Amino acid sequence: EQGYETLADAFAAAEAGETVKLAQDVTLSERIFVEGEVTLDLAGKTIAWDAEKSNASGVLIVRRGADLTVDDSVGGGAIDARGVAYAAVAVTHGTDPVKDTSVAAKLTVNGGTLVGLYYAVTGNGNRPNTVVTVNGGTLVGEDSTGAGIFNPQVGELTVAGGRVEGAVAVWAKSGAVRVTGGELVGTGVAAAYVTKGDGFDPTGDALVIDNVGNALDVEITGGTFVSSNANA
Repeated sequence: EQGYETLADAFAAAEAGETVKLAQDVTLSERIFVEGEVTLDLAGKTIAWDAEKSNASGVLIVRRGADLTVDDSVGGGAIDARGVAYAAVAVTHGTDPVKDTSVAAKLTVNGGTLVGLYYAVTGNGNRPNTVVTVNGGTLVGEDSTGAGIFNPQVGELTVAGGRVEGAVAVWAKSGAVRVTGGELVGTGVAAAYVTKGDGFDPTGDALVIDNVGNALDVEITGGTFVSSNANA
């Protein structure tokens, strides 16, 4: 194993298919932009965000053309941005050097706890072609106006395992949504649905399919749906 002084250095040095494994807890003040195919093994450690630094996107940004897998070989590991960063992980960014929308940004979560102020995982409705797969772990949108996963963009979202939790667990506005397993938990206050072209007002439901423009293709063949105050 090769050691690096910073997590950013480790990601920058990672070759395709390699794993970046945390050796200790880390507090970041600069976002990490993920490029290429890489696995992040939290290994029971925590990536936190510096509360003194604003972050209106995500702690980790998966750029177009990148393929990030989040694992936790030990258990208890986390990307914890509660209270400060909008998301633990964001897929695509306005500064991505690849502008070709036929090139996907891919994220797979197999383990760990991902917590963001508003979302654990989010995309952007103006940047299509993302592939997000949740096989395990716990994804939490902390704020009462957020969601565990916000998927406004045209892309593929699959929940096959793990736990996704937020005021609304999953809010999808575009793309292909597949739920084959896992647990979707809505914890927000029950509220009537309001049509919004940009963003959303939480309803407390476990899953909201919100077709306000782009086509949605939804298939549910498994999973557990729970709502504390509204509709499962």
